[in-house]
Amino acid sequence: MIPAETPVWLAAVLGGLAMTAMVALRYILASGAFAWVTHRMRPGLYSGMRGQIAQEIRWSMIAAVLYGAPTGLIIWGWNHHGWTRIYSDWSAYPLWYLPVSVLLYLFVQDSWFYWTHRAMHWPRLFRIAHAVHHQSRPPTAWTAMSFHPLEALSGAIVLPILVFVVPIHIAMIAVVLTIATVMGVTNHMGWEMFPRRFVHSPLGHWVVTASHHERHHEEYRCNYGLYFRFWDRVCGTDRGLSKRILADSEAHRARPRRSQSVRCAAILAAAVASVSAAPAAAGEVVITITNMRSAEGVVRACMTTQEKIFPKCRKDPASHRTVVPAGESVTIRFPDVEPGTYAVALLHDENNDGKANRALGMMPKEGYGFSRDAKVRMGPPKFADAVFEHTGEDQELTIKMRYFL
Repeated sequence: MIPAETPVWLAAVLGGLAMTAMVALRYILASGAFAWVTHRMRPGLYSGMRGQIAQEIRWSMIAAVLYGAPTGLIIWGWNHHGWTRIYSDWSAYPLWYLPVSVLLYLFVQDSWFYWTHRAMHWPRLFRIAHAVHHQSRPPTAWTAMSFHPLEALSGAIVLPILVFVVPIHIAMIAVVLTIATVMGVTNHMGWEMFPRRFVHSPLGHWVVTASHHERHHEEYRCNYGLYFRFWDRVCGTDRGLSKRILADSEAHRARPRRSQSVRCAAILAAAVASVSAAPAAAGEVVITITNMRSAEGVVRACMTTQEKIFPKCRKDPASHRTVVPAGESVTIRFPDVEPGTYAVALLHDENNDGKANRALGMMPKEGYGFSRDAKVRMGPPKFADAVFEHTGEDQELTIKMRYFL
């Protein structure tokens, strides 16, 4: 306990260090616990992702400082000097106000997150800050706090401001933080923990779970909510649930919700709405292909975000596809590519028959290539081996064409 007579600056330092350690410990325990559950319930889901998880933990430790530093000073000020509107006397407000205060805090936090999250998808802010969070594709139980410091700061200021404005019992703050921790981790876990009857219930249609948030990580420009789907529904950005997670849960296919007629401008100031509605960047991806063995035929290229169908991305109607003449050096251009995580598959179709010809039905007779020069062993590479991040800026890649025969 920091004494009351401690100078404010020293109380801020000591309290900040203590709360940073607590936030970091809470993150490690919560994410670690749900990662263990994932290992038990979905063995192999995080296989080959050690590098990504290590990066998520590093960013999260930085975010822990920004979440913990102001909290330590506020708790010291409340405890010794009566700062804030936090109370500990159960009779200070009616008992019905306890759950109301929790819902109010969650709704304000969710509203702030929705609009700042949309703003983070402006091209410039996305490149500077939010791209860090979207490097986690697919997200894991360790992704919840993986933010650039700028984005972490935008989220860390909400509760410290609220406690000075809206009365809340100290125990209810613990409830809010528990909900925030559990939902933050489980919504990024990569699989649906909640039962299907809840996810597809009337209540579930208003609550964000992994099935809903995963779709944001798949498509970027939708499903921005933190706890609730209210703002997504009102503003027409709710596109339903992730088909991958639904398939994984053996649930029926999600049907994206239609845009509602209620406009965001009727709820928020026109300036905020217009700023939030700024479209994401769409840049050009230029691919240079090397090691071509001949100028015969054509090169077929396909770029997709869909992991389950890669490398046969022709099955993805939203994929980027093109066919160009073969040559000693080939350049392929995909214009207007929205931010996302993609993988590229190439085929040197030397006889231009539209097929990947094989000897004995097994060994490829024509050239092939994949983004990141992903290696081919007993079969085509996994999406995770060929994946790359496109932030919306013009981007250049080099892929080496390979030949088996």
